[in-house]
Amino acid sequence: PPFFEKPFSIKGQWIESMTLPVLKQRVSETISIGNQKEGKRPTVVIPKGSVWSGKEATVMVSAGKLIATKSSFQDLRFLGDLASTQYFSNCLLQDCGFSKGGNRIGGEQAAKIYFGSCVVTGGLAKKWNIRHTGYRGQGSVFEKIDLPEVSFEGRDPARYLNHPWVKFANCRFVNCKVPASFAAITRDCIFENCEFIDDPKFEGGTRPFEVVLYLTSNSRWNVSKAPATLTFTRKPDTERKGDPIPTAQALKDMMGF
Repeated sequence: PPFFEKPFSIKGQWIESMTLPVLKQRVSETISIGNQKEGKRPTVVIPKGSVWSGKEATVMVSAGKLIATKSSFQDLRFLGDLASTQYFSNCLLQDCGFSKGGNRIGGEQAAKIYFGSCVVTGGLAKKWNIRHTGYRGQGSVFEKIDLPEVSFEGRDPARYLNHPWVKFANCRFVNCKVPASFAAITRDCIFENCEFIDDPKFEGGTRPFEVVLYLTSNSRWNVSKAPATLTFTRKPDTERKGDPIPTAQALKDMMGF
């Protein structure tokens, strides 16, 4: 999208596609991107080296796309409405939240959020309803987070084994609390010093499936009520094969922060 020098001079909605300048920005007001009613679905690009912070300020993608690369975000709440997508690539996201916003509900994963080679600390989402929100984590590190329980809304969890927007693959979780329903949507991930807990609302459907978890020796397994259709196979992290999962420091070095 074309470069726009002073995006924060726009009051109200950002409805045109634009590439933002590199800014160290304190966000004090809600940023609203796109307009569903008017059919405005812009693409907004936050370039490498940007640093945004805001004490519980909100970035709302009402329609369209938000794309951020090698940037840092702190204390921001990211919301997405129907048919919105947010892409974070090699970003540092500290004490932020990511969830469905607005009042429009369509098909499954109405608002989509992607983390690729990111470091996410302190917050993700308080709850995850797969009809409202889709998350994809790839090669990222998640630290010190109480991960959300996953509501499948009566759908069979086995049908989401390879779903592109209900998956955390090749990720590293450090010092996290992991409900059984969240563990069920991970693939080839390593868990360091994590605690696995029951999810009383987790229903396993009718189709049997298996999830392999790679745990360090200081992780704690406190799951006693996993659905009968689900088999958790726990292995030492040293037995994981395939491409290595980066550490948080390695990813930060790539970001240049």
